[in-house]
Amino acid sequence: MSAPLPLQNAIEQMLPDAEITPVALPLCPDIRLWLLSGQALERPLSADEQISVQSHPCYWAFCWASGHRLARYLLDHPEIVRGKTVIDVGCGSGVAAIAAAMAGARRVIACDLDQDALIATRENARLSRVSLELLDDFFSWQPEPDDISEPLILAADLLYDRSNLALVDAFLERSSDVLIADSRIKDFSHPAFSAPQAYDSSNEPQSAGYDEFQTMYLYRTHP
Repeated sequence: MSAPLPLQNAIEQMLPDAEITPVALPLCPDIRLWLLSGQALERPLSADEQISVQSHPCYWAFCWASGHRLARYLLDHPEIVRGKTVIDVGCGSGVAAIAAAMAGARRVIACDLDQDALIATRENARLSRVSLELLDDFFSWQPEPDDISEPLILAADLLYDRSNLALVDAFLERSSDVLIADSRIKDFSHPAFSAPQAYDSSNEPQSAGYDEFQTMYLYRTHP
């Protein structure tokens, strides 16, 4: 299967010899994503390549530990999303949005500022045979007239950038039902959220330098 050309072009901007390939996730084998081939991570990078990676980071080409385990959690607990509108903010590869659709959400909106991430999410949804809506600005979202309940807002691996903490209150202005998954923030404290639950996970593909981020901490608003 040939990689979608826009995604292959984007990954080659990051590393000229890099490739993406469809991967069935270890924790969610029914979900397939276009991910960076592990071979691209098996050699040391030159100084110029390191600059290129920093200039053109393709976050969507990884399934990060929090999104990976959050997807499994949603598939194991479909009652959380069944019949609801779900908004996945900072969707990256789209893995959590895809899982929400598989688990029976009525409507799933995958949101990311990165246009390549939205393309990746669209292509990954096709691989996994689900339908999603795409949105590039969370603050532009408006509920449909037939929405009879608040949306469930998902955010995975978003709080590693502490400036994104301000988004939490923005989420709560839109919904009282928020689920945050993060592998880097262990001390997130907010009065609206219960104490976190911890789950083992993995980054896919696995890469040196991220081994310590293999535990997902799941925070949910109080019922």
